[in-house]
Amino acid sequence: MDTSIMIKNNLGTLEPFARAKLFVSIYEACKHLKHPEISADSLTDTIVSKLDTSTSVIVRRALVQTAYNTLKAFNNAAAVAYIAFHPL
Repeated sequence: MDTSIMIKNNLGTLEPFARAKLFVSIYEACKHLKHPEISADSLTDTIVSKLDTSTSVIVRRALVQTAYNTLKAFNNAAAVAYIAFHPL
């Protein structure tokens, strides 16, 4: 993903997209799994590939929804843990 992609948060301010930040939040949600770092890395790649990067700004809600849907398809407990800390 291009480093010029920005995330628009709920207050309307912009911040640069950081794959590492997404990875950490996915890792935290997957801590209950046997190899959370491997799962988090693959899931982060999947989430990033699903994001609409045709624009330079991604709305936070779209990022959270994409992450949640991806996690839900992978592991329901991880999805619940993620959305508890990243409400829509």
